[in-house]
Amino acid sequence: MTADDRVSLSSAGAGQPFEFRGAVTADPGRALSSIDLLDEEERFDLATIGNRAVLTNPHQRRCRSRPRWPPRVARTPDIYDLSTIR
Repeated sequence: MTADDRVSLSSAGAGQPFEFRGAVTADPGRALSSIDLLDEEERFDLATIGNRAVLTNPHQRRCRSRPRWPPRVARTPDIYDLSTIR
């Protein structure tokens, strides 16, 4: 591992480790993945960084490779286009 490959781990907030510990001790059988530690502002930040608006927009083009699709179909006519099968 080089200096450029370092991974940094940190606690985002002062109370989060205690919030997590409290949730685990309150219900030891609870799945860790069900413990939500993000507040609304953090969720908004993640949605912005992850560009969730684009990912959830139903009006986006589904496949950006459509211009390349007809030549491929011409080369392999026995292959089905899954988007046209109903």
